[in-house]
Amino acid sequence: MKITFKLFENLASTHTIEFYIDLPNMTFAEIKKVAFENKTRTKDKTYTDEGYLFVRMSQGVVLKVGDFDTTRAYLKINPRILVEKDFSYLGIFNASQENIEKMYSRSNELVGNYIKGFKLEDAVLCRVDLCLNIESDDPSSTEEQIRCLKRCDPRRDYELYQFDPSQKNYIEKNRHSFSLCSKHYKLTVYDKIFEREERDVLPTQAPNALLRVEFSLQDEDAIAYYAPLEESALACDVLFWLGKNSGNIIAKRLRSLVGDGYHFPLPTLLNMIEGQKGIKEKTKRRMRSLVETFSLCTNGEQASRMFFLELPKKVDRSRYYTKLRRKFSDMGVNIVPLSANWKRPLPSLTKIVDEILENGEWVFSCDDSY
Repeated sequence: MKITFKLFENLASTHTIEFYIDLPNMTFAEIKKVAFENKTRTKDKTYTDEGYLFVRMSQGVVLKVGDFDTTRAYLKINPRILVEKDFSYLGIFNASQENIEKMYSRSNELVGNYIKGFKLEDAVLCRVDLCLNIESDDPSSTEEQIRCLKRCDPRRDYELYQFDPSQKNYIEKNRHSFSLCSKHYKLTVYDKIFEREERDVLPTQAPNALLRVEFSLQDEDAIAYYAPLEESALACDVLFWLGKNSGNIIAKRLRSLVGDGYHFPLPTLLNMIEGQKGIKEKTKRRMRSLVETFSLCTNGEQASRMFFLELPKKVDRSRYYTKLRRKFSDMGVNIVPLSANWKRPLPSLTKIVDEILENGEWVFSCDDSY
């Protein structure tokens, strides 16, 4: 069995970018008037909803203006559409200095049609999605990767997000996607081929399998934390730095939130535990119990809580759990077992990203004797 993994378009960079700007010299009513006047002669979709004015521009820009004490405008940019005129929605933005300059210039031109004297240089950067796409030749491994991610046990300040029954085709969407949210960040992994097919806009040049990984910095504090530049640094410099370092940032967050190593079928995991040298039988028993619990539960938080109940009250449960997790990590094992129909090992998403970033392309090969 061989699976080839590589970065789609050989790129890890950024995707959706958001700014906001306060407009003390222009009222909401003035901007709204201009927007609806422009609507008659442009293809932009202009409407109001819950106190906001929205202008969805065909060039990959959404302008959102709030009707509050101070008029504040938000600008959400799909820079790949804006700069590269690429509407395939498969790739991500190459945040080179040249492309960032083009993004600023074209944003100023477009938004200037609605807001007099608008300059993106005066706006505050408030969201950046760090992205990469993993291309492979095995679609079935993509589905199994997402299944394993859903059974990880992230930090307690992250919550699992799922599509709810009010949303169309929510069961299939949940099966093909994974998302963790916290106050400042959001990690999302989804099957890009499924997403494009669902919208009936899958390009003919699409690969066999494409897994999108996004780590979204969702406010100014998150951006400042991950882009440790001087406070006086310009937003364009921050975007360039984040684009260059996005792959390593994503790899680090994956390792922290979903673990690393390899996933194995449950019987293989149990045999590996039994074969470990220098580990007490009581510890092996609890290691076996831990992976069996993860195989039974639909999510890792539920699994860890069930496992905690098995431990004696006198034990520091959190510390002991962390210690066991470290033992698995030292074995190169991810504690989430594979589904029953997977008989061979599969690298974790973290392992795949690490290998691709180091080698450019990774051919994973294993057989039943692993």
